[in-house]
Amino acid sequence: PREIANAALDSLDETDALFEVWGLAPGVRSTLRLRSPETVEAIAGDTHSRAWAGLASIIFREAVLKPALGVDEAEAEERGWLIFAQDAEEAVQRVSEGRGQLAFMSKSVPMDTLRFVSDRGERLPPKSTYFHPKLATGLVINPLDGVV
Repeated sequence: PREIANAALDSLDETDALFEVWGLAPGVRSTLRLRSPETVEAIAGDTHSRAWAGLASIIFREAVLKPALGVDEAEAEERGWLIFAQDAEEAVQRVSEGRGQLAFMSKSVPMDTLRFVSDRGERLPPKSTYFHPKLATGLVINPLDGVV
C-alpha cells in the first residue's frame, strides 16, 4: 500500500490529474482528469468562484459523489458509504484489505488557492485542509500573552 500511495501522490504532483483512484480494477491505479472546464463553471454558478469550484474536494462532491450515489457527503458518511482517510496509504490499505471499494486520492489545495478562496469568505469543504505538520491546537487557540 505504501508504494501504491506514494506513486499516486507523485503522479498527482506531476500531472494535471485531480484524482488517483485505487480499486476500479484489481491491482490497477487509475487517473481521473476533468474533461471539460465547463464543469467548473457549472459548479461555480453565480454564487462561488472558479477557484472554489475547481477544488478537488468540490469536484469530487459535485461531479462524482452526488451523481453516483445521489447523496451529499454527510449522508454518505452517515450511511457508511464514505470514509475519509488522513493519508493515501490508509486509503489504499482499506481497499486492499476489502474494507472499502475505491480509494480516491486528491490533489492538494495550493496555498494561493486556499488564500484566495478564504479571502472571498467561501467556506472550504470538510476534510479539504489536511496540513502537515499540524500546529499544536493550543498554539492556535489559546493566547500566549505573559507566557512567553
